[in-house]
Amino acid sequence: MPASRSSFTMTRRLQLISLLLLLAMTAVASSQTDSPPSDTAVAEAQKGTQADAQADTLADARASWLISELAAAVDLVALVQVEQTQYKYRRGFPISGYADLRILIPYKMGVRTGYVRVRESGLRDNACYFPQTFLGDEGARFLVFMAAIEDNSADLKEFVGHPVGCKLAVLVTDEHDYALRYPLDGMVKLTDEQKQWVQQYQFSDPAAFAGEPELTPGRKQQLAEQVSGIVDARGVKYTLGIHSNHFIDLIGRENLRRATLGGKY
Repeated sequence: MPASRSSFTMTRRLQLISLLLLLAMTAVASSQTDSPPSDTAVAEAQKGTQADAQADTLADARASWLISELAAAVDLVALVQVEQTQYKYRRGFPISGYADLRILIPYKMGVRTGYVRVRESGLRDNACYFPQTFLGDEGARFLVFMAAIEDNSADLKEFVGHPVGCKLAVLVTDEHDYALRYPLDGMVKLTDEQKQWVQQYQFSDPAAFAGEPELTPGRKQQLAEQVSGIVDARGVKYTLGIHSNHFIDLIGRENLRRATLGGKY
């Protein structure tokens, strides 16, 4: 065999050997990468999927209630103002305690009292906590949906919030009327007819602002678009609401009767 051919054959063999080694190394690496996940990894993935599904279910449930459906399920529906809160906090979030509320307009109420106490504990999205308020502050106003605590011996009649959601923000207009802040919190929906009741207002209420003054201009503008508000030096100001003249229609006249004390949901 000529030397040139022998040299060529040897070179080809070396190339083939190198190629086979390269393919073998690639196959090993691929098998390690594609190896089945550990039991821990599978459990964590399943836990994450379940948590996402539960969150989606809760979000869907919270968005599927009419105000009249909430009112039908509770013992107390009233326009209230926060008198004071007494909460324990962890990392800036309330974890337990109570809020004292002054009744401004009772719509569905089984006791004659000017004040009620709302207890709550735990951390969850739909927990019934109110903005931190000290005696003497101008407390925020809400339309609330509460169930009575049975056989409590406290000085104030005690309630707990509906687990789907317990309150909707109410603002004072520049004409000293009340209006349900719009867009509403995520727990409820409006019918097409009820959406026609939404009007534009000038609010003179400290609670008419969303976000913080420190927000960047771009974030303020984004938030203003989300709530159909306007950018203000103090944050983003709400401009839409539903007048209190419509509250009874939202609640449902058939729901103004007394429900079973301490009723279950």
